[in-house]
Amino acid sequence: KQVNSTTSPDGVGLRIHRLMSQLPLLLHENPQSILLIAFGAGVTAGATLAFDELRTIDCAEISRDVVEAADFFRSWNHDVVHSPRFHLTIEDGRNFVLTAPRTYDVVTAGIINPKNNAGNAGFYNRDFYEVCKTRLNRGGIVCQWAPLYGLTVDEFKMIIATFLDVFPHASLWFAQSYGQMGNSNALLIGSPEAVEWRYSRLRERFAHRGLADDLRGEGIESPVELLDCFVVGERALRDFAGGGTARTTDNHPRLEFGGITMAYDTLLALLADIREPVWPYLVDLRDAAGPERLAVIDSLQRQFEISNYCIRGDIGELAKNYNSALADYGRALAVQPENSDLRAVYRALQVQANNSLLRECLTNTRGQMDVVRSLSQRLQYKPDDAESQFNIGVVYQQRGWLDAALVQYQDALRFAPDNTSIRYNLAILYNRKGQTRQAVEELERVVERDPTVAAAYIQLGVIYKRLGHPASAREMFLKALALDPKNAVANEGLASLE
Repeated sequence: KQVNSTTSPDGVGLRIHRLMSQLPLLLHENPQSILLIAFGAGVTAGATLAFDELRTIDCAEISRDVVEAADFFRSWNHDVVHSPRFHLTIEDGRNFVLTAPRTYDVVTAGIINPKNNAGNAGFYNRDFYEVCKTRLNRGGIVCQWAPLYGLTVDEFKMIIATFLDVFPHASLWFAQSYGQMGNSNALLIGSPEAVEWRYSRLRERFAHRGLADDLRGEGIESPVELLDCFVVGERALRDFAGGGTARTTDNHPRLEFGGITMAYDTLLALLADIREPVWPYLVDLRDAAGPERLAVIDSLQRQFEISNYCIRGDIGELAKNYNSALADYGRALAVQPENSDLRAVYRALQVQANNSLLRECLTNTRGQMDVVRSLSQRLQYKPDDAESQFNIGVVYQQRGWLDAALVQYQDALRFAPDNTSIRYNLAILYNRKGQTRQAVEELERVVERDPTVAAAYIQLGVIYKRLGHPASAREMFLKALALDPKNAVANEGLASLE
């Protein structure tokens, strides 16, 4: 599925679309009206329905066909098009803002990548921001998506500097503080005048069942978790953008003609260096006293510490320094061992680290035993790490230590019985040892669990041919060719049976 150009409407992809409207509405003192530029699948618009105080939800969408597809996404957009509070206009977003007959408490531009299509950069320039400013009520907030990918560092700074020219009271937020999908998507929140943020107001709004359910579906269980998405406030943001940074306007569309560049790793490292705690920006925490205030600040600081470790881990992963990434995520888990999301990221990093070590050992025979020692050390701390056991088995098998490899594969399967890579390698090992029946059994288990593994069908074809079962061999080679028509081994095997 594609929701607003994001593959799958679940997870962080759903979260960023909902936060486009939810975050500015949560930060506003008393939002009564919102203007949404672009409808897409309606996820951002649907997220506004949880705010009962909203009387007006206006939306401008350039394509009628897009809106007609909204019913396909009712599970995610809450059937917003049939809400009496929702008013849709089929119109170019910039033209609508220019001619809108009213003003709003919140204006949010859709997730429109400035580099993907001609004209998109027009939603990121000073002229557009100036028009948005005229459509804001006093105390109003503008929200702008700011992707960390596809832009150079200078282009990202240009967007921020241009935004600050019109909305000097601005802040930057991640969709999620850790995980590459989360912190590669940022939001600029800005206003012409200072807007007070209050923790108590956020806590009250989190008590609303509909909003709480939406946020929980995005992995946000509390105000603390939402506030942890904060990156920097206006002063640090201004310093980051730099006084000499170029601006982009209609007459000087500097974003329009640049190529797509991946500077995400550099930008993330730069933002990690300047990231700030959020609590000094919450007036009721900054100015109040008492044990409750201290408890909230302690929770925010603890979450800030955890996510800083995770961001450093993400930077390590981007640099393919998996040991560094594991160390940083391990520090985060030491602070919050009950966090299942962190454990999932840590496990995924372990797989990447093991695969990286395996690639190293396969190209460097001299270093193979160093790799085995490193993997064995991991198993001392995590004996059920099937990937480490499997990769040690691969090294042993490559060196011809078949019995030792067999033990590693069998141990790995105890913890990952559905892992087809382990079963395939075990089948190859059995075949090398002359244990044909066991090899066939493992290969059949592979294709039963994953019918798309062409290599398993090829191995079965080779074995059946050797055993004098041409019909079975032919069937296996044909199945392999249905998946990989140009496979030389399968074609030669089939031809030899003619």
